[in-house]
Amino acid sequence: MKGFYFIENSIDEWHSAPKAYFETLDDAKKAMKNFSDWYCDWGTGKIFFQPFGTELGEFGCYHKLPREFVCKGLGIGKDGKVEFSDKEF
Repeated sequence: MKGFYFIENSIDEWHSAPKAYFETLDDAKKAMKNFSDWYCDWGTGKIFFQPFGTELGEFGCYHKLPREFVCKGLGIGKDGKVEFSDKEF
């Protein structure tokens, strides 16, 4: 399925926003070291995949395909690389 990956970071206690978009998951993971959630260390945030296109909804209206959680950056480890988890929360 075609689409794009994006890094989402919290920007305050209640909100989050996409911060960067990538063609590949590898590119998104490499860039995670340059991003951080609000009040957190570098290398934190979530990576999502957004498929291109729309789908027909329940009431005959088209809407975008839902985004898919891929992984979460937990911060930069002792080896200098971002540690990732496959658990969203």
